[in-house]
Amino acid sequence: RHVWTTPEKEAIKRQMGKFIREEKTPGQLPCLNAIRNEPLLAKYPWQRIKHATRNLIVSRKKQMLKRFPQS
Repeated sequence: RHVWTTPEKEAIKRQMGKFIREEKTPGQLPCLNAIRNEPLLAKYPWQRIKHATRNLIVSRKKQMLKRFPQS
């Protein structure tokens, strides 16, 4: 298991913000672009960036459900 550091999370959010807002998991090309644009992410394979983005989306959805529960 890998625990993302705060700067790594910020880099993912910076590069994948559009996907997080749209709640869509990115494909290979956006992940590779993020790796190219962020030196912090260069040591990870693109799949790990994709899964980290998906996990951010899922956790964001869960937080929203806690704040505004469905009746």
